[in-house]
This record gives sequence, C-alpha cells and structure tokens, in this order.
Amino acid sequence: MKNLKLIVKIIIFCTIFIGGQALIKYAILDDTMTISRVMLHDLYTEEKNIDILFCGASHCQLGVDPVVMDEGFGMNTFNAGSSSQGLETTLALIKEADRYHDLKQVYVDLDYSIVMREIPNLESIYIISDYMKPSMRKVEYLLNATSFDYYVNSFMPLHKGRGYTANPKKIIEILQKKSSRGYRDYVDRDSSYAGKGHIASRTVVEEGTLWSGEELQKRNFIIPAEQQENLQKIIAFCERRDIQLTFVSIPVTDFHLSQVQNYDEYVAAVQELLSEYGVPYYDFNLCNPSILPLDKDSYFNDDNHLNQDGAKVFGKVFSDFFTGQVEERTLFMDSYEAKLAVEEPRILGILVEWEESELAITPLANRKELQIDCQAERVDGGYLIMAAVDGVITNRVEIKDEELK
Repeated sequence: MKNLKLIVKIIIFCTIFIGGQALIKYAILDDTMTISRVMLHDLYTEEKNIDILFCGASHCQLGVDPVVMDEGFGMNTFNAGSSSQGLETTLALIKEADRYHDLKQVYVDLDYSIVMREIPNLESIYIISDYMKPSMRKVEYLLNATSFDYYVNSFMPLHKGRGYTANPKKIIEILQKKSSRGYRDYVDRDSSYAGKGHIASRTVVEEGTLWSGEELQKRNFIIPAEQQENLQKIIAFCERRDIQLTFVSIPVTDFHLSQVQNYDEYVAAVQELLSEYGVPYYDFNLCNPSILPLDKDSYFNDDNHLNQDGAKVFGKVFSDFFTGQVEERTLFMDSYEAKLAVEEPRILGILVEWEESELAITPLANRKELQIDCQAERVDGGYLIMAAVDGVITNRVEIKDEELK
C-alpha cells in the first residue's frame, strides 16, 4: 500500500511539474508566426494524398514551390522543409508523412553545410518535435536526434533551444495573440507562407550587390559518421516502404559557392557514398546555365536562398528533368568548375574584411582572367565599394560600419 501511495504521489508530482512547464512555455514562447507549426498542421490536414514529398533545410523551404511542382509532375506535392533541418529531422518528417499519406517519391536536399554538420542543432530539432502529434515516432525522433545528455531537455516541455521571453509586456502580447481564433485555427500566418510548406520570398537581391565578410576556405569534405548513418536510415526506410528516393542539391548563388574553393570535392564525396546504395544524386548547382538560367542575383533573396521568382524557374526545370523532358547529359555539367566556365564572364560578389583599420577587398569572379578594379569610398556611416570590369562599374556594395567584423 505504501508503495502504491508513493507511485501515485510521483505520478501527481510529474503531472503537475510537466503541466506547469507546458503552461509556462505557452506564455513565454512566441510561435504565433512560426512556419514549421503551420507546415506540420498542413501536412496532417492535407486532404489530397501527398504523392511527392520534398525535405531539407531553408534552401528547400524557399526553393521548392509546390504550385509549380504540382503542375510539372501532375501529382500532389508537399514541401516539408524547415529551418536548418538536419538529416535526422528529415528522416522523422518522411516517417510522419508516410504515416498519414501514401508517399510515392521523396526528394531530399543535401546542402553541404547540413551534411557536414558535426553537432546537432537543437533549435532545428525542437521547432519540428514541438508540433508533431504525440506518437512513438516522435519519441523515436527525439531519442535519435539528440544524445543521452540532452534527453531530459528534449522530453521536457520547457526545453532549451527555443526563443523564450521574460518581458512581462511581451508575455501579455503573446497570450493575447494565442487567445485569438486566428492562432488556434492556423489562420493567422506569416505573410511569406504560400501554403503546403513553401516560403515564397518576395525579397529581390539587386544585381551586383552581393558581398560577404567571410574568408575564402577549402573545406574538408569527409562526411561525418553520424550523417552517413542518417543517410543510410533514410535510404533503408524508403526501401522498406517502397518509396522512390532521390537526393538533390537545390541551387544557391555562384558567389556563395565560390567562397568554397573546392565544392566539386563535396559533390564527389556525396556521389561516392550514395553510389554504394544505388541511390541517385543530382546537384542542380551544376546545371547548364543556358537551361537553368539562375545566374542573376535577382532570382535570390540573399546569397544562398531562392526567392519566389527563382523558385519558379528552378521548379520548371526540376520537374521537366524528372519527368523525362530534359536529358541528364544536356542539363548537368561534369563539374561546378565546368559550369562556371560556360557562364557569361562576371563578378559574382565581393569579399570584404576589416584588417588593421583598413578594408581588404577581394572581388570573386567566374573568370580568373577578368581585369577588375575596385575602390572603396567612405560615406556617412559606412562604405561604398565599387568594382569595375574594363572601366564599367558592375558591382556597387553599400556596407554599414556595424556590419564589418
């Protein structure tokens, strides 16, 4: 009897403790415009069967427009991308979608920064797990996505890795928003959310304005053992469920990839690994620009995410290729370097570093032979950097003092 009373007390304590955490979290977490919350709701409530699922990080979220893909494939598609989505999260979302829909095809975006990740990104895990329906799949996801050291944090409602507030005024605003029908019924949504998981960015990069404060670097593209295991699990699950699986890389700007001086080594590493399993991989950064003309900055909302216009251009070529309207040998170049070689000569962007009270300016171009002149002019609160080819200014970058490292 004493043991029974003790067990009851423990259950009551745990219920009050966990319930209290859940209530506190409800008040201090502003997720009223969190797109992953709406995306999962849409996945669960999608009335039509989801035939084709797209998974990946923000490149997928912004780069895959289901409206374009639906038309191109003649099937119902869904974008299950999420911010900084790791491969462990991709696996969980494929399983979740497969539970509620009869998936026929899954495309997984392999962004190099995600594939080479050594440490799990807790925020990217919890912005999905927080909105998954209770199930053993959710438990399995949290057990696989985080190590033993994080289990308590992962399974408590009020866990680290989310953006909480302690501001009383902000808390009142959150509670007011969450008490509205728009929040409860998933009607109030971020204006950029276009439905079925897609973020349609209206931001347009002005031509010739891309710049970065990062250094040029060659990376060691040895895929971590944990990421190799995640890839194997994705492959094994899709094989077991008879789901056709294809890995891809969604295009980013040439300026972004030119900062990685050995990107072809990443492509080779992925191809070598996946060839062991007979699973196809297509990197759309290697596409012939005459067929996939994304060599304009205005197709992007920053240096590595497509905007809504770029997503339409990409989606058309993507669906044309996978429905057999464009041949592989016609669309893809042998390497990223080969792709740059057939582009129109241009400055891709400008690297800017602050060194010993002076600006160090490095223009990046798709041709080494281009004769480029750069100059920096001090303006109010920052600098105006101009780069010219053959005396014609092609790039103008305005940088505020606070943006310089």
